[in-house]
Amino acid sequence: MSETLKKIKLIHVTESFGAGTFTVLSQIVNGLDPREYDISIVYSLRPETPSDFRDRFDSTVQLIHLPMVRKVNPAMDVTSLFRLWRILVEEKPDVVHLHSSKAGVLGRIAARFSGVRRVFYSPHGFSFLRQDIDKKARSFYRLFERTASRFGGTVIACSEGEFDVAKSLAPRTVKINNAVDVDAIDRLIGSPSPHKADGKRQTTIGINGRITPQRAPALFGGIAKDISRARPGLVRFLWIGGGEEIDDLQDSPVEITGWLSREDALRKLAAEVDVYLHTSLWEGMPIAVLEAMTVGKPVVATDVIGNRDAVIHGKTGFLCSDLNEFTRRLFNLIDDPRLRDQLGSAGRARVKRDFSLPLMIQRISALYEGKLTY
Repeated sequence: MSETLKKIKLIHVTESFGAGTFTVLSQIVNGLDPREYDISIVYSLRPETPSDFRDRFDSTVQLIHLPMVRKVNPAMDVTSLFRLWRILVEEKPDVVHLHSSKAGVLGRIAARFSGVRRVFYSPHGFSFLRQDIDKKARSFYRLFERTASRFGGTVIACSEGEFDVAKSLAPRTVKINNAVDVDAIDRLIGSPSPHKADGKRQTTIGINGRITPQRAPALFGGIAKDISRARPGLVRFLWIGGGEEIDDLQDSPVEITGWLSREDALRKLAAEVDVYLHTSLWEGMPIAVLEAMTVGKPVVATDVIGNRDAVIHGKTGFLCSDLNEFTRRLFNLIDDPRLRDQLGSAGRARVKRDFSLPLMIQRISALYEGKLTY
């Protein structure tokens, strides 16, 4: 785009301003050319929002705080909807990109009534796939998604599995895989090196992220108990992070680091973890898994949307459906360092090939500019 041409005015809207959604959003914003885009972010604060979030974006990016709540709250939601409509009317964006379910619902309605034509919605894992709520609630969230799609916009699915689900809900859907900045991670921690026979007998199995129902900490703890009983003193379990469901790990042999910065968490993951264990019950496309693969860790994960789109069973890790399968696959990796290296190297190569940040930014830009074919 020429310097003399008008910039594309882009507004991102998110209630979920933390964890993987924050990482993806910051990558998009920081990856776009500021000479071509005038960018604003309408956001809410969450407990997991980084304290230095302002510093994570270029100074030219406008940040607009708009209180929104995750759960359905009619009074609060109507207020948030009206305020969001006002922002869009005043800012007159060319493109609006909505992130996660609450912004996806409110944003599509607000965009329709404010006259914005180019509207995109990234679910980052549909709410109706959650396994910590009952069937009635999941049906309600699915209805919400289907109803919101009638207000227009294009759904951006972050994985093949999410794309398949989205096509049944919305008439306009495109797939753009989540991605990680491999070069930035390499600069932070260095390229992964193969396992060395240094006399180390203890194998560390770890996970990186917030302790939430989504990550199934009780399952992670149960696996830790079973393996630790079978191999006393030979296996260490590590949870890099903190969170509200910490009690589910209290009676298990799991070390919990507490909150760390993303940079410190990645360093710890790269330096101490031998096998990455991802016990999530639902996903869109987990950034934490992609980061683990980037630093050369074999991944053992639940066989759900997102995980199965990142992990190739038997080639970059293993997908499991129950506790017995988890323990069997983990024993395989505990006993075979060469297999760990083989799967870890294949996983890193897959990230560089299929989940690279430049590819994601290229496709996002083409979508914003109307150049991406559906």
